[in-house]
Amino acid sequence: VGFGFRIYRTSIMEFINTESNGEAETEAPPRVMTPTEQQQLIRKVQGDATLTAAEKNVSIREIMKRKVQAAQALKQKCSHYDKKCSNFFFECCGTHDACHRCHAEYNECKKREISVITCTECNTEQGVSNECINCKIAFSHSHCSVCMIWTAADIFHCEGCGICRVGNADDYEHCDNCNGCFAKSLTHKCQFFKPLDQLECLVCMESAHSSQDSICPLPCGHVMHTKCYKTYLRSNQYKCPTCRKSIVDMTENWVMFKAAIAAQPMPDEYVKDVEVLCYDCGKDSTAAFHFMGMECAHCGSYNTSQK
Repeated sequence: VGFGFRIYRTSIMEFINTESNGEAETEAPPRVMTPTEQQQLIRKVQGDATLTAAEKNVSIREIMKRKVQAAQALKQKCSHYDKKCSNFFFECCGTHDACHRCHAEYNECKKREISVITCTECNTEQGVSNECINCKIAFSHSHCSVCMIWTAADIFHCEGCGICRVGNADDYEHCDNCNGCFAKSLTHKCQFFKPLDQLECLVCMESAHSSQDSICPLPCGHVMHTKCYKTYLRSNQYKCPTCRKSIVDMTENWVMFKAAIAAQPMPDEYVKDVEVLCYDCGKDSTAAFHFMGMECAHCGSYNTSQK
């Protein structure tokens, strides 16, 4: 939310001081106050015996100014989901956010609890549903009452994963071993060395289980987001950053390596055999030393290192 302010549910002077000292801007984006909360704050200011009449006027003007900004903020669309409801009240933290992902960016909650949402068309506060009780519009194409998601995309809730997935439920199946959903149109093999909920993308370090970006399983069992995988390859990297196994088929490259090495023999004083470890097959072998690389005697890979 681009307008409004954070709700601390403390005294009005504490609230205004937090807004004006600049600290709130560095910790989290401003929050939107509901009309009910604005009225409560005004009453609190009016009944505060520690404030002078001038201070009360300043405080009330500040609240009224924020009221206009709050109304504008409710019209803004969430950057995560296309929906017609916003300003969710999270009972877990006592704050407002545009969606659960906006909330998760600045709050760590074991269980998100939304009790009130606001229609962005008529500004009506109401309980959680997918239809406005006042203007009767549908808030979104898809809604999950478990994950508290409103979105224009097709989604389904997977009980095994415990979260919603993008797509149609009939097109996916859940794998208990991998703890993830996979398209039925593809032949799924359990190739991860850990369940997906315990794996992170090796590039951006975000969760592979709950991410909204597609994932690319690597031959070694690790994972990357598809977009991270493409960026990684464009930087001329071919090894898994964790186990160093080749993440693409390097057969043609090894043929060119072998030809390049044959064309550049080592000086006699450097001709020797060394023990090498192959990261692709995991075996030890003896290979002719060369500064460009040393060939694995078992699989022919040059993804090796001298022991």
